[in-house]
Amino acid sequence: MDVILHVGAHRTATTTFQRAIARHGPALGAQGTEFWGPGRTRSGLFAGLIRRKEDVTDEIRRQGARSAGRIAIEMQRLAHRGIRRLLVSEENMAGAMPHMLSRASLYPDAEFRLTRFAEVFGTSPTILLSVRDYRGWWPSVLAHAVAQGRPAPGPDLVERLVRQPRRWRHLVQDVARAFPGAVIDVTSFEGYGHRPGARLALLGSRTWPPGLGERPGQHNRSGDLAALRTALARAGHASDSLVQKAPSAGTLWQPFTPAQLDGLGASYLEDLRWLRNGADGLARFHEAPATDRRGPLRAAAGSRAGQTGEHRDDGTKEGLAQAGRG
Repeated sequence: MDVILHVGAHRTATTTFQRAIARHGPALGAQGTEFWGPGRTRSGLFAGLIRRKEDVTDEIRRQGARSAGRIAIEMQRLAHRGIRRLLVSEENMAGAMPHMLSRASLYPDAEFRLTRFAEVFGTSPTILLSVRDYRGWWPSVLAHAVAQGRPAPGPDLVERLVRQPRRWRHLVQDVARAFPGAVIDVTSFEGYGHRPGARLALLGSRTWPPGLGERPGQHNRSGDLAALRTALARAGHASDSLVQKAPSAGTLWQPFTPAQLDGLGASYLEDLRWLRNGADGLARFHEAPATDRRGPLRAAAGSRAGQTGEHRDDGTKEGLAQAGRG
């Protein structure tokens, strides 16, 4: 059975992707594809597997072994039904957002976490991973945390996120070490974020059901300033602690200063160069669908706050109101 693992990243339209695929579950099943999304993976199937490195005890390892056994039995059952392809979409395989913020690091223990799944699914699946401009990604991660009841980040945390050394290229390297025989497909959020059909097309099948839609609606988007301030007040935090640090289109929250945004943009441009140049042979990079001639972030290093979004077809750039969504 072919296994496809969609390992994230968070805040790159993963929920949009998962819901689009789930809506077509029966059609996919008829074509020999089974889909496991968060509704399945978080109902006990991955018990003992999604854990921080420092939390893995002997008991957690036993739980993980039992989960691995259940997954193996389930895959055998699927094979007997004639299922030829298993698509698993679970961004927490690489790490969780609260852990990233507590460590002020991008997926700090991804290799360890993913290696545990390699023991379950083998070392040669197809891996699907999305990356996103840090100028939109870190604000989206922080906004999600605030919406879940976390206090607004202070200036120290915001600066640590800018200076932390881990980048998307390090996550790709972690994936390659955990799955040494895998085919790794990396897509840009700017080009593929809300195009689930285009993402699936990358996986080499011409039999995906029609109607997946290129813009099926955006799910789990970041809240605007008003919504986040309401969430802070509801959690008992000072709502005026949510400070807008930089100009932003609309009312989306931007916790980074213009100088910090420049640094984040430059870091993303370095990642794009690495990916475009072959990613050291580790991954295939897909920047935009063939039908979309935009050039995402061609001027990433030189753009300024309020001009940090994705390029439109006409060559202009949308602001953070677009780049920060999701």
